[in-house]
Amino acid sequence: MQPQTNLIPGDVVKIPYPAFTHYGVISDRIGSDGKPMIIDNSNAAGTVSERTWSQVTRGKSVIKSSLKSQRPNTLVLAAAKQLIGQLKYSITGQNCEWFVRVVLGVAPTSQQVKASLITVPTAGLVAYRITRGNLLLTGLGCCLALAATTHAVSD
Repeated sequence: MQPQTNLIPGDVVKIPYPAFTHYGVISDRIGSDGKPMIIDNSNAAGTVSERTWSQVTRGKSVIKSSLKSQRPNTLVLAAAKQLIGQLKYSITGQNCEWFVRVVLGVAPTSQQVKASLITVPTAGLVAYRITRGNLLLTGLGCCLALAATTHAVSD
């Protein structure tokens, strides 16, 4: 997928995946794939890193995030670059959403994680009871709840 033409360095982008939404910051560098690089905190790298567009997006759509900041893009990009290699990735703590909120200068949190901590166990309990203990269907119910929740709360 081609990068959006209206993206500039320091913009925060989101990449919707089936079970979550991934966030990153557009870099001022062009990658080996000829597209803007993206700075993100990912499980793939284990830390904040600057990766090619293709590595981050894996062919998925890229959308400019609606997360707001009082910082100009130059400061957002500078803050993102300062964190390269400095944070260890954690799905429940210092994840991609937490990272972009930090560089935007807003409260570092992950709405996806917060909401999922409520909906997924609840869905699991309901599915377990409805299916009379069928673990396969209970797990499927949890996966569906996770996907629906993370997409509902992404900006």
